[in-house]
Amino acid sequence: MTTRHLGKRLYALVDGRLSREDAYVAMAHVGECTECAARWEALRNDRIALQTSGNGVDMSFTSHLLDRDRIAEIARDEPKRHVRAASGRVVSAAVIGVSLFAGGALFLGILWKLGAPPEVGLQVAKLPDAATASSVQLMGAPRMRLEGSLVSWVHPAWDTSTVIPIDASVIHTADGTTVLVARVLAGNDSITVIEQKGTLPAGFSSEFPMGGVAGREVYVVSDHPTQVVWDAGGVVVGLGCTCSLDVLQSVASQFPNGNEPGVLERLGDGLRAVADAVTGG
Repeated sequence: MTTRHLGKRLYALVDGRLSREDAYVAMAHVGECTECAARWEALRNDRIALQTSGNGVDMSFTSHLLDRDRIAEIARDEPKRHVRAASGRVVSAAVIGVSLFAGGALFLGILWKLGAPPEVGLQVAKLPDAATASSVQLMGAPRMRLEGSLVSWVHPAWDTSTVIPIDASVIHTADGTTVLVARVLAGNDSITVIEQKGTLPAGFSSEFPMGGVAGREVYVVSDHPTQVVWDAGGVVVGLGCTCSLDVLQSVASQFPNGNEPGVLERLGDGLRAVADAVTGG
């Protein structure tokens, strides 16, 4: 009788899949080899426990199957192609998980970029053409003073500032841009206020001199008429008049800062940009 252990033939022996001659030879080996005899006995008990369990697998049998040493022993007898296939499935799941995470991060990055506030340059110092606008909403001073009427825009606190509202128009231009045009009084000087959602472009500070408003980067873009522009945080504001620069800077100092779009708002803007691109809106 050979001294070589039966290995995976033990499974065939327990399952009754060996021929009569091969089973006789295998049983003869089990009778002489204590190691194979112990494994044969354990396998046979496992099969009995599995077949006789009425309400599921017996827990002692489950523990036996999960024993690490036993799993390693069984793996040694398995064909290498099976081990590679199982390993491939694990690797594939990990690759899929990493790919999904990377794809999600990339998609959020795209939405973040698309949702960035638009750059607003010197057009904020120019009155939009109301004749070609898609719609114009007018409001007088009483409505301007109502809380919430200009909630999307920045303006002085009418009750405490020296600036007096006269009238305002919210203009939706033909290209889809929304612009606020307002008139206010500072003493005897009439001042035109133009606001647009967005941010000043990079390099704007190198093109124009900065005014003297404390805590705010106000740029002087014209002397005749006098015009100043600044980024109020999500809204670009332009002031213009035939008055002195000191008057405009005094008015600018009474405007609060707006609120930069938050993460969810910016991602939402990016998602709307994607939807508009898909639907042609």
